[in-house]
Amino acid sequence: MSVINPNSPLPLYAQVKEALQREIEKNMTPGQSLPIEPELEKRFGVSRVTVRRALEELESDGLIIRKQGRGTFVREPKIAQELTRLISWGETIRQSGLEPQTVSSEMELVEPTQDMCATLGITSGTKLVRIRRLRYASGEPICIMTNYLPQGLIPGLEDSGLIQDSIYESMAHHNLKPVRAFDKVEARMATTWEAGQLQVPADFPLLEVTRLVYDASGKPLYLAVITNRSDKYVYTVHFGT
Repeated sequence: MSVINPNSPLPLYAQVKEALQREIEKNMTPGQSLPIEPELEKRFGVSRVTVRRALEELESDGLIIRKQGRGTFVREPKIAQELTRLISWGETIRQSGLEPQTVSSEMELVEPTQDMCATLGITSGTKLVRIRRLRYASGEPICIMTNYLPQGLIPGLEDSGLIQDSIYESMAHHNLKPVRAFDKVEARMATTWEAGQLQVPADFPLLEVTRLVYDASGKPLYLAVITNRSDKYVYTVHFGT
């Protein structure tokens, strides 16, 4: 049984938090469940309020995640992508030690909006190839990725599809090289359809990135909208040297 010191200057919830944090870091693995609240009350000899405050602190620190009706679990590390690096999604997932997978893929020609025409530098008569993919990492849904490419940018794309399910590979095959991008990151709630695809509750918080990719001459190549599960993904930015 873990010992709580009533004479310690630390509040009881902080002592419970520290004890659980040591156990998580030394003896537990990502995805493993913690004991239920009544067991923790008995183990530490404290009230339900104290246990809940300790768990709230651990959740705030990113060590655990509490799922309503299912329990409390050690949080799995998030997939981290540095916004200042221009690499493929699949490579990002592999660098995180996970296996990328595309579960569903749709490709169709669509009419661009006025904003898309201005963003991509195309005329209103140019159609876009829209590629929408539901992407998994090691068996779990991670994001919905939608790419918009001007028709003809990658010759025969609508007929032959992507090479190795990769826009980067497909562009390289036609000597197209993305060298920089502009990213806009926004938080929003999932729609009913997105929640079903990503296997999260309705109104689950998502992290959406809108990325405009350019070649060396400054010509826009394509627009991407990546809708990520906020519990699985984090974006980082490095400044300086």
